[in-house]
Amino acid sequence: RALHSSKYFEALDAARAVLDSGETLPNDLMRQLLHGTAEQKDGRLFAQAVQIVSQGGIELDEHSFAALIGRLLAREAPHAQVRCALNFGLRPDAEVITLEPSDCRKDESKDCYKGVDKDDGMDPELSDDELMGRPGEKVPRILEFRGCAVMPRLNGIYSRRPAEPEILGHSLPVYERRLGVKTRFYVYFYDEALVEEKHPDWKTGWYIGSEVGGGGETFAHCPCKPGVHQIPPKDEVWRIKTKQKWKVDHPGFSKFEKMVKALPDEVIVEKELAVVDLSKMRGSVHGRDPETCTYFAHFFVLLTLEHLTELRGFRSRWGFRTSDELVVFGLCFKDIYVDESWRWQEDSGSAPLPGWPQSGTQKVAFKLPWFTNSDKLRMKKSESILVSRGDPLKSRICEGSVQDIDFVDRRLSVTLNGQLPEDPWGKMRFRLDIYANRTTYQRQVTALLEFVAMARTKICDMLVAAEVGQVDLAVLGGDGFTQDKDKLAAKKEEDDKEGVVDEVQEAAKEKAMIAMMHWDDDDWFSKEIEKSKVKSASDKAAEAERKARTLALANDDVQGVDRDKLAMAWRE
Repeated sequence: RALHSSKYFEALDAARAVLDSGETLPNDLMRQLLHGTAEQKDGRLFAQAVQIVSQGGIELDEHSFAALIGRLLAREAPHAQVRCALNFGLRPDAEVITLEPSDCRKDESKDCYKGVDKDDGMDPELSDDELMGRPGEKVPRILEFRGCAVMPRLNGIYSRRPAEPEILGHSLPVYERRLGVKTRFYVYFYDEALVEEKHPDWKTGWYIGSEVGGGGETFAHCPCKPGVHQIPPKDEVWRIKTKQKWKVDHPGFSKFEKMVKALPDEVIVEKELAVVDLSKMRGSVHGRDPETCTYFAHFFVLLTLEHLTELRGFRSRWGFRTSDELVVFGLCFKDIYVDESWRWQEDSGSAPLPGWPQSGTQKVAFKLPWFTNSDKLRMKKSESILVSRGDPLKSRICEGSVQDIDFVDRRLSVTLNGQLPEDPWGKMRFRLDIYANRTTYQRQVTALLEFVAMARTKICDMLVAAEVGQVDLAVLGGDGFTQDKDKLAAKKEEDDKEGVVDEVQEAAKEKAMIAMMHWDDDDWFSKEIEKSKVKSASDKAAEAERKARTLALANDDVQGVDRDKLAMAWRE
């Protein structure tokens, strides 16, 4: 019940009580707890959930593991949380991934505990009088709707407005959320018993729509009986309408209160993650095929670590470079306005990665400044960008990609993965920065997911024939593992000093000593030579057999391979 109503602290307490009593937590509930807390900004929730599910022995499949990482990356979570979650995908004997990258500078080590704040520019500024209301009021003036994953646009602040008894037939309050000048979301209670002409699709309950009373478009419905809730409910099941289909979700309304932070978010994240036992998280990903699952988890972790390294580079740039310097370098535009914008499309045309929301797309043309130099500008076509309201670390809006740059008309056309705030008067100013290429990461992860889902073929057998190691040497040191190539070499020298000798060397020494003992025995040497010839012949036969098996596997008919075209390519 606590999970369904998004009361995660209560859910964590209940899970601890179950484990302390010696009982086993259901695996599906542990997954829901872990995925739900991964979407929350409070650093305490995710760290405590990781501890509980690790103790409970959670098992994730490939899709749910990718969805967990996707939820963290989608909300720009602190990199320490992402690195912590990646330990679920490691083999049980692998070295843990530390919270802080080993190759980052000392003054930047704490930055991995900082997240990125999003600012959609849609929530109004609320005064203390609006929050407190008038003395004696039983109905709050301000409510906050949160936890809606199906349609995140509905989340936010709703202010009370006068009741509509002429339309609804009762005096229950109506709440309104404004998005710019045109878009409105209204929350109202509909009682079918008070309507003369009943409609089979309209049942009693709380609704969220574009107009009060059912006109326009309906976005959500919470079924409940009259008199149960005087205001929109906090703990009920909602039906959210998206793409002409109804989906069940568990958001809720609550009284909005200003929060006073005793500690910065990064301090809380660091403190909570410091007590997590990373070693207990390993070996938690299990698939239907153990070999392909191990292959997927290994390379998915490597891809994500490389992507985090790229993101860390951009965050570091924004930390020690001013916006004016980045503009001079051709890496940024600041204080530019929208020249033309097109309607936001809910369907982006491609399915998002697991855990990532469907944010839709919008095409926007920004007006380039007069001083734009085409030779110095590094923002080329198909480049990934980040749109913000001034500071990409504190007022991020969405990401996008450059479609066209017209220096004659001074227009920069981009496709956004999301939408800009409504600005009918054109007063808003935005900042555009070159950003990490998410498209490459998404395509690589999609290929891994397809590899896991496809039927096992000869190509799959060839890919998983060689077992994966703890980490590829090509990325050692740059992906945050505690060991790098220099440390591995230093460890080998230290082992040699301590007398740790290779077994092959020991065998060679022993064979030399035996030969010295028979230095004058010609028969012994003759027999040894014959033995070596027989062994050499058997080794050659075994090698020939391995080559034959490899060629047979490579030459076998594989689905999707045209043998005639392949032969023609060899001839060319």
